[in-house]
Amino acid sequence: MDQHMHEAAVHRHAHQGDPALRQLVSAGPGNEQERLELLEAHRADVTAKLAEVQEHLKLIDHKIDVYRGRVAAGDADQLWAPKRLADAR
Repeated sequence: MDQHMHEAAVHRHAHQGDPALRQLVSAGPGNEQERLELLEAHRADVTAKLAEVQEHLKLIDHKIDVYRGRVAAGDADQLWAPKRLADAR
């Protein structure tokens, strides 16, 4: 995919769920302030989602570090293994 097509695809994806913005653009000039407000709100939503995904990534990275350490120590089979009822007695 060439750079122009990639940019067009990214642009479409970024605004694909915003019919209000598409409607304003289709209406033509004169509503740029409204477009700006919609874009700023969209950016705030994406920023919040990104922060949530980054938190998930931190947790995944932590779990990977724990597993690496346990695999290296040779006791990975003990990772969060539920105890059997027979073992608990």
